[in-house]
This record gives sequence, C-alpha cells and structure tokens, in this order.
Amino acid sequence: MRALGKNKPILLDYYSDRPPLEGRDGIVLLSTVLPDDYNRGYEDIRYVMVDQINGQAIHKLEDVKAALAQPEEGFHRIQFMPDEATHQIVLDSTEMPNATERILRHYRIPAASSL
Repeated sequence: MRALGKNKPILLDYYSDRPPLEGRDGIVLLSTVLPDDYNRGYEDIRYVMVDQINGQAIHKLEDVKAALAQPEEGFHRIQFMPDEATHQIVLDSTEMPNATERILRHYRIPAASSL
C-alpha cells in the first residue's frame, strides 16, 4: 500500500485505520459540490461519506434517489459519517428541482443521473 503514496484511493485510505462498517454493503461519497446560490456555504465540502439522507441509511447510489423522494418537513437533511468534519447539510426540497436544472445548464451536464 505504501507504493501508492498520495495517489491512494480515498476508500482504501479510509479503511487503512478503521474497521469495516457493520451492516453496510457499500459507501456513497460526496466528492464535490458544484457552486450555486442553492447550496451556498457548502461549496467547499469535498470527499465526505454519506451516512443518511432524510433519516434513511445510504449504502448505494440508488438509496440516494429513494431518500430524496421523501423530504422531511420541506427539507433534505444529508448527514455524513460521524467522524467527518462536516456533520450535515440541509437543503430546501421544494427548490431542488429548479436548482438541479440551473446547475446542469450552467456546468453543461447532460443529465442529473445516469442510474
């Protein structure tokens, strides 16, 4: 593993000093936040592991889509693993569709998901 140096994949680095997570068959990583007025204040978040969205455990990308279909009191609460520096972000669920379209256009991304 030392041969990889700074190029070590993030999950390999994560598990190098932690035991495997009990009851998890996968991990979802938020790699970056594309800046927009909608997510102002969160644009510096990078490489954090998602624990829950709207109270639902997240094991794979399909879980993200299902959890976002069930906002809590008009908001999406995205919680990260307890040992992450950022604990959670909260986004307005009613504004998310408009923000998604705006971000896709601005960054010339063809689709919001490839799942």
